[in-house]
This record gives sequence, C-alpha cells and structure tokens, in this order.
Amino acid sequence: VVDGKTAAIGTGILVELALQLAAEGLSAKEIVARIEEEREHVKIVALIETLEFLQRGGRISKAVALAGGMLSIKPIITVQGGVIDMAAKVRGMKQGFKNLSVEAEKMGEIDYTKPLMLGFTGKDAENLEKYEEAYADFWKKGNEYGKAALGSAIGTHIGPGAVAAAYFVK
Repeated sequence: VVDGKTAAIGTGILVELALQLAAEGLSAKEIVARIEEEREHVKIVALIETLEFLQRGGRISKAVALAGGMLSIKPIITVQGGVIDMAAKVRGMKQGFKNLSVEAEKMGEIDYTKPLMLGFTGKDAENLEKYEEAYADFWKKGNEYGKAALGSAIGTHIGPGAVAAAYFVK
C-alpha cells in the first residue's frame, strides 16, 4: 500500500504510472520506490463553478459566496504535496478555462511523457467537454490523457461543474 499523498485524479495518474512500470517489467518493490518518488511531482489544478458548496462546508462565508456568485467569480485551486491553495479568481467559466492551463504551467513544466488526467464533478461532463473543445491541444502534447468523474467526497466540497487536471511536473 502506497500513500499517494493526493486525491482522486492525482491518485489515478499514479496508478496509471504504476501500471506502465509493471508492463515494463519492474518488480513490486521497484514500482513502490518509483511511485513514492514520483508522487512528489503530482500537481492538480481545478476550476470551481460554484461557491455554494465552499460556503456550505464552512470554507467561505455566506457574504463572500453571495458576492462571488453575483460577480460570477470562479476560483482556481491547486493541490501540491497535499496542500490546497487558491491560485486565482476569475470571472466566468470561459475565463476560468483559459486560466486553468495558465495556472497549471505556473506550477512547473508539465511532463507530457507521463500520465495526465482531466476530471469533472457532478452528473455530467458538460463543463469538461467545453474545456476540451477549447484546450485539448494543451494536454495532448504527449500521451493521450484520461478522463474521470471525481468522486462524491471531492464533489461534496467543491460542488458540481468543476473541471480539474492532474499531471506530473519535471
């Protein structure tokens, strides 16, 4: 058992990497050592569509949620080393999509030779599909990327409509 020190799609790309290493013939011990090393290079960036669930969870006040909702503020968060940070606040999903890739690049040079994964929260992947229409080329510079629904634990905190990306940096 290896602690990925990440969640959801961050763990997903570690599993994908472990499967690749197994296919290359590495032993279980070698795979564990590589995954423990590589987990330090996993980054996640996410665009949150609604502030409602952050407010419900006590992470922001009702006043901030109300004002942010009226102004169509969409936070972009990052996860690195198990720490969640606010990277940016943008107005509208279209601006958020543009800045999602920008914030990803700020966290380090993306290693396109390793697994990448895009994810979404909610019942459907509508926002992820819109993001892909405009920015798929950003993620398709190497391996094909995977797509996944983020689980209910993550979705409970950030709400439906979020779009996230998990990747390794060099």
